[in-house]
Amino acid sequence: MALSSPNKMIWSCFRSLQQNINSIEIETNADTVKDYAAASIVISVTAVETFLNMYFRVLVEEEKYNEHKGMIIDDQIPQVGKRTKGLEQKLNNWPNKVLNKNINFNQGIGKEFDEIRIRRNNLTHFTSNYESVNIGGININGLADTSSFDTLNKADGLNSLIVAKEFIEYILALSGVKKEQLPHAIHHWTGIVAKQ
Repeated sequence: MALSSPNKMIWSCFRSLQQNINSIEIETNADTVKDYAAASIVISVTAVETFLNMYFRVLVEEEKYNEHKGMIIDDQIPQVGKRTKGLEQKLNNWPNKVLNKNINFNQGIGKEFDEIRIRRNNLTHFTSNYESVNIGGININGLADTSSFDTLNKADGLNSLIVAKEFIEYILALSGVKKEQLPHAIHHWTGIVAKQ
């Protein structure tokens, strides 16, 4: 077993995300831009979910949140005959139950992150009709709707890093981290150094 600090995997996600962002900024091929944008969206949501898992696991070790420890562990570790909770369930339940605060998904950074989460789901939990088209008397069967991928652009990839970082700041603020402490907390959890 390899043991590490709780922030290790979150730092790894943000390093990978930054590498994608660096690549997308200089890329000129439209197809490759879409590849980087899709990967950036997937990694950004993974980074937030990894943060959520680790941050709440650390929080419930504190005495004032300890009563929720069983719930957090049960939601993360598969029990016999059950699956772990998904990101949407965690986002809707954990802040409410542990912090007595809800995430506002109707506006601001909550809405922005939820839009990226849904886009990630469209890219990774891919479902499509089995479509057929007739072109010049020739039937082409088995086509899939790839609109969620085909409409990606540089801005989508670049925005994913910003939204992931700001959403983590939002969660930290919900948990009581003071505004002046947020740059340090963001560095601690994500590896992102505050700009001077």
